[in-house]
Amino acid sequence: MPHTDKIFTLKTMLTCLVFAACFVLISSAVFAQAGTTLSAGQRVVRPMVPLDPVTLQVEGISIRLWGIKAAQTRETPLELRAMDFIEKMINNDVVSCRIEKVDRGVPYARCTTHSSDEINLALLQSGYAVVDRHQTYGSVFASAYEDAQITARDRRAGVWEFVVAEDRDKLIPDWLDPYMSSLVPLSLIFGPLTGLALIALAARQGFRNMIKRQEMEFKETREKEEALLRREKLVLASAIEGELSENKVKIEAFLTIYHDLLKELQDDTVTPKYQRSGGDLIHKHPALNRTVFEGSISKLSALDMQLASTLSKLYAYIHAEPDYITIDSKMPHGEVLTLMQKTIQTTEALIPQIDFALEQLSSMIQKQLGGTDDAKKPAARGPVAQKAPAPAQQAAPQQQQAQAQKPPQAKAPAGQAPAGQAAQAPAGQPGQPPQTQSGGAAS
Repeated sequence: MPHTDKIFTLKTMLTCLVFAACFVLISSAVFAQAGTTLSAGQRVVRPMVPLDPVTLQVEGISIRLWGIKAAQTRETPLELRAMDFIEKMINNDVVSCRIEKVDRGVPYARCTTHSSDEINLALLQSGYAVVDRHQTYGSVFASAYEDAQITARDRRAGVWEFVVAEDRDKLIPDWLDPYMSSLVPLSLIFGPLTGLALIALAARQGFRNMIKRQEMEFKETREKEEALLRREKLVLASAIEGELSENKVKIEAFLTIYHDLLKELQDDTVTPKYQRSGGDLIHKHPALNRTVFEGSISKLSALDMQLASTLSKLYAYIHAEPDYITIDSKMPHGEVLTLMQKTIQTTEALIPQIDFALEQLSSMIQKQLGGTDDAKKPAARGPVAQKAPAPAQQAAPQQQQAQAQKPPQAKAPAGQAPAGQAAQAPAGQPGQPPQTQSGGAAS
């Protein structure tokens, strides 16, 4: 018996716990429902979002806009434009709604934005809704709502644009309607002529409407194609601009390292590293990025012809794989200096070419984005328009500065280039890289 009593006690406790949990859940649901119940005359001020052209939602509660109905049309974009119109009015801010009535648990309210603009009235004025006379009849807002709807109809805004268009598509003009009773007896005599005249008039009106619609469709199609082409140009130019900017940073890092190596070679008090370590390697050109350009070669025709030509010529001297020169420990010091200075010189000559291409890309991006007035002007033609500096002219001041900072050295033996003297690279054509290999990042 004691064992049976314990089992009975445990069953009783479990039953009580189950009933208590059910009571808590039911009470929570009841209190939550009671907290969200709205009544007439109450005001709700919360951030809201539109569910459809005449419904707002706040914290799980749907509030219908009082006094208006959604405009019924076969054009789906009209509903989307109405919701976009409401979102722009709210502008991610709070909305103040005064509950006018509650019908079958659904609250109907007049709502205003943070700038005190009434959303119900604005939808009527824009033609995205029509007056619900079952709600407005006998209210103080009836005349204001009717006036707003008349204004939208006169302006042919929103849904009224399609209503007026249907009126224009009527085969028989309105001015003939009052005279139809008189024309019936006469039609027995002048029937064939009158019939032909009416058919001609209807055909003329129909052809006019058809031509107008075709012109509108053609214009919309052309605008979409132009917008798509502009977007494609913008994406392509931005991607190539980013790749060239990254290559320029790599080149500047390469030049920093190789200038330090050149100073070390020009220091006669220190044994060069390649002689101490039994040899070394020098980059002929660095490894730069070509991924975006190679993936977009077929799309270069979408860019300006001058810009496409500039990019093609520039990337002809940008290599994805590095190339090295092996330096033996017995190689004369002056010859190593010459190779080092030649590498630096050809690398420096690439920078103005990249700057020239970046300037053209930036100008095209501004033009596609509708930037400054200067970007909208047509580019000048001829050698004056955005002429890139010659590589030899850019490299000459840097060579003179390096020669001025170079410490005095002993005269090299006959047949050997003096240490620290850079080999003169051939001057390229304006806007083109030199014919020698270009430099990059040191290993």
